[in-house]
Amino acid sequence: RAGVGRGIVWTGALTMAALTDEVRAVIVAGHATFRSPKELQSEIVERFGRTVTPQQVDGYNPESVTGQRPGK
Repeated sequence: RAGVGRGIVWTGALTMAALTDEVRAVIVAGHATFRSPKELQSEIVERFGRTVTPQQVDGYNPESVTGQRPGK
């Protein structure tokens, strides 16, 4: 019964809002210049007025476990 309670069923998968191409470009460019995830989060809020999670930022870092995609 894990994940069931008060009429809400949790499937175990959380979805994040899709990032625009502009936001993704800022994140990728920030990683290329070795900026920290906190710096990138602050810049996204300042430039675009939207909040991004550390996981969203880290997902575009090819040197992190989160950013690595499985090969074919």
